[in-house]
Amino acid sequence: MDRRTAIKVLGLTTGAISINASNVLAAKEEATNEIPESPYYGPAQIHEGHAMRVRWPYAELDPDEVAQRAYHNYWAGECMYGVTAAVVDTLREEIGGPYHAFPSMASLYGLGGVLGWATLCGALNGAAMVATLIAENPNAVVNDIYAYYTYEKLPDHFPAQRRFPDVEIVRTIANSPLCHASVTNWCKESGYQAFAEERKERCALVDASVARYLVTALNRDFNGEFVAAYPLPESVQNCRSCHGKVSDMQNTRGKMECLACHQDKATDHF
Repeated sequence: MDRRTAIKVLGLTTGAISINASNVLAAKEEATNEIPESPYYGPAQIHEGHAMRVRWPYAELDPDEVAQRAYHNYWAGECMYGVTAAVVDTLREEIGGPYHAFPSMASLYGLGGVLGWATLCGALNGAAMVATLIAENPNAVVNDIYAYYTYEKLPDHFPAQRRFPDVEIVRTIANSPLCHASVTNWCKESGYQAFAEERKERCALVDASVARYLVTALNRDFNGEFVAAYPLPESVQNCRSCHGKVSDMQNTRGKMECLACHQDKATDHF
């Protein structure tokens, strides 16, 4: 092989190696960005750069049985775990499938409004996650559960088996989805302190109530019969008309009762 031919062959080889290396890097980068294949549903469906939601299977459940389970679960892992595990573990027993891979213990972070920060109530945190996995129209279900928790006197369900069956639990309206507001309102009306066993009993019963409401909503959604029962109160709609998305100010967002915190705006505001 003469010198000119050798240089030509070397150039072609180097080019081929470079192209092959580029292809390997591109393939590696593409593989890194892939969503792992699900053992139950196959590769994730991608739409506009995001994984599309795939509903998990559901079977109608007994709301009272799940509520009892949520009550017991509260004493094991508190509020978010109570609701999440009550529904997921029951569906694992009824259906199996993907629920075998769902780590209910991951919801333990939600206790006390996320590790005692008293933000979003863990019962709602868990309910929203479960509804998003299962419901045909999760946004409607989640909105209704949040409004139920915010504007209903809770707890409104008392399971047959309780740790403190002789303690009379006062029912209160939180006017907020926040753990802080919910617990503080209850403490004021009940006379119990925030870390008393009676308060824990109350939150266990709230867990049972939310789990029961969630399963009732999921059953209706499953049968195509779901209708939201808790629209936003007129007072909240009035506030949103000036401060919400459709207003000129647009300086806040939210759906909870505004006057629960902004009591100074109760008079002479309009």
